[in-house]
Amino acid sequence: MERRRRARGALALLLAMVMVLTATGAGVGASPPVAAEEAIGEVHTFDLSRAEELLSWQPEPPADYQKVFPPDERTRITDTTQKPYSAVALVALFNDKGEFYAFCSGTFIAPDVVLTAAHCLYFPEDGWVSNVLVLPGYNAGKEPFGRALASNAWVPRGWIQSGGNSRYDDYGLVKLPNDSLGKKTGWFTIGVLSTESLKAPNFQPRMAGYPGDKPFGTMWLGAEAAFTGVVRDLLYYDIDTFGGQSGSAVWRASDGVIVGVHVRATSLWNEASRITDDFLYLLRLGCRQMGCSFEAIVEEEPGDTPPDVETPDDEAPVAGVRPVFNELTPAPFSVVAPGTVRVGARASSDSAVTSLELTVNGQTFSGQGEQIEADVSLAPGVYTVQATAVDADGDAFRAMWDIIVSPDPGEGQWFTANGTPKAEQINATMRSLVEAFRWHLFGQSWDGAPHPDLPSHASFAGTANPPGPWVQGTQFDRAATEATLRSLVEAFRWHFWGISWDGGPHCDLPTHVNCQAPQGQQGVSPWFDANGAPIPGAIEATLRSLVEAFRWHFWEFSWDGGHHPDLPTHGA
Repeated sequence: MERRRRARGALALLLAMVMVLTATGAGVGASPPVAAEEAIGEVHTFDLSRAEELLSWQPEPPADYQKVFPPDERTRITDTTQKPYSAVALVALFNDKGEFYAFCSGTFIAPDVVLTAAHCLYFPEDGWVSNVLVLPGYNAGKEPFGRALASNAWVPRGWIQSGGNSRYDDYGLVKLPNDSLGKKTGWFTIGVLSTESLKAPNFQPRMAGYPGDKPFGTMWLGAEAAFTGVVRDLLYYDIDTFGGQSGSAVWRASDGVIVGVHVRATSLWNEASRITDDFLYLLRLGCRQMGCSFEAIVEEEPGDTPPDVETPDDEAPVAGVRPVFNELTPAPFSVVAPGTVRVGARASSDSAVTSLELTVNGQTFSGQGEQIEADVSLAPGVYTVQATAVDADGDAFRAMWDIIVSPDPGEGQWFTANGTPKAEQINATMRSLVEAFRWHLFGQSWDGAPHPDLPSHASFAGTANPPGPWVQGTQFDRAATEATLRSLVEAFRWHFWGISWDGGPHCDLPTHVNCQAPQGQQGVSPWFDANGAPIPGAIEATLRSLVEAFRWHFWEFSWDGGHHPDLPTHGA
């Protein structure tokens, strides 16, 4: 990144927050069906030599716990023996010493198969977990159905190849030695539902699992009337979640059909991997690799051409459906070693992808077809990759994502591996976000000049006072940092969705929804602990969400290669 003492301005920094890169490769997106089953995922067989020891494990609950954002709308499930909650399991994870170190949530989809998240089973830095213990219906120390050690686990190959950074491949399966446990608990059915069905205002998505902010081993249910967004590979929702609920199934209240797997929670939204045809295809093949199977239902999208109806070959292509990026390489926010880095993208569309273009570190690469790759020499730093795909109908789509080039795999964009803040990087990012928001909402310029290239909801209103700094040396100004991040998050939520920070309407602040009908307030995640020390993961997550959302809202640059119609944009 080109570092300066003075702000470069919102446009420059948001468009190229670091040294710009270009290239191509494979890595992040949803994996398409492939011919060779062995290529779709990896099966791991657990060492059960510690079976007796692990089966006698008893948890040591933490001394206290914390709340999620207010209002907390989750309900505790006190009777976990009733369906469907009996089929929801606490998934305890153990290291190679037989020590418990983490837990996730999972859901039975067959008598001997549990669906969960890939990041619960395979870690890019450590590889596979050593053992998995499944406790269905676990209820604060009570085990109404007993427990079982997993014999095998499976995750998609895309998850491993992405270094654990693929939001589209973050799902996995746990195989039990037999079906005795699942026959007592019952199980859910997976469903590939149409976008129309998923967008129904009364869909009533539900999710149950074991959030880590509640007393250990208690099951909690989250519910909403509808999804806040439905896109090709992801589902967005306001259901409250917390660490420990990774791997929880998202199901339809009316029939219990699983439509997604909870994989990510941010201070701005929560999301699940959507069950799609490709998802189901890979999951079935993965289960077959382990010698198991499960049932599923598939709902046709409205307007799908029946198999026996042929489309004339000479029919002219119709513009409208834009490309989507199935893979971005390296994965967004991944860390790669300095030197020659392979950068790339793979795209698909309703018509043939005719051209791809990549920009990396000031270099631009062009190619034809669905995939482009380039080897680029990169020194340590943070870089932004930009990709553009165009299909035969002339429809175009763009993606922009950041990668970290460092010899230390633990380094982040805004913090070093040991948690030391990168003052210049944090100050530059915070300054650009504040300046961009001031311009976009109020027409206040950061440099005294109008910026018609950057969308604004107001006319030019002069120059605003320069913000910051928030970090000097290695020390945060906690009060200033918390105030700025809170203002950005709250203003962002209001501007996009009309979520009010205090419950009241704020029609003086532009919003893309009805300002007279605000949604209820939401809290924010803490960025500093009780002792005043910064929480690097929380600060980085918020900054990343804001940067990615701004790029989408201003210019429709996708941060993950997918479409996001639930987020308004001023882009084409």
